[in-house]
Amino acid sequence: INEALMAYVETADINYTSPVTGAVIQYDITYDDVNSDMPALFVHHTFNGDKTGITQEIKRRLADYGFFIAVINMTEDCSAAGVVDFKHVVDLVLRNYAAQTDSGALYMVGYSGGGGFTYKAIIMMPDKFRMGVAHFGMSDYGYDLTYGWHAQSAAERATIEARVGGTPVGVPDKYLNRMAWYALRN
Repeated sequence: INEALMAYVETADINYTSPVTGAVIQYDITYDDVNSDMPALFVHHTFNGDKTGITQEIKRRLADYGFFIAVINMTEDCSAAGVVDFKHVVDLVLRNYAAQTDSGALYMVGYSGGGGFTYKAIIMMPDKFRMGVAHFGMSDYGYDLTYGWHAQSAAERATIEARVGGTPVGVPDKYLNRMAWYALRN
């Protein structure tokens, strides 16, 4: 692919305020302006990262394959409310970039915590996306008291507890809300 022929459109730090959680969700857009009606790929970063972990090089590489790229900062760490926030951003992107996107060709990819988010979103919206790919996806933040991420990663416990809102024993429903494993094996 000859990057000199690519006409990248790159918009960073677009803000959307969720009517569900009140969170301000930030996202970036990258696409080749020569194309229209492109399949849209929504990309999610790692648990301890943010959208800046998905570099310009990565976004352009994905756009080179003909995708319209939206990199979204995750909120709520895979909770149902976070997935509803994500759906609102997807719908907003499709409305604002209708000429550039094919709303019938939506894909997701996520890494680590973003992979867990991908699991949860695909489970909650199975007819919205053609495919979701989770790289090292977090399917259990700690609901399983033996094999969940909380039990298996002492180094991450404080961060997990802060983001989820307590320990697995103290707030089991919050961990269950982020538990994709049960639905994945259904």
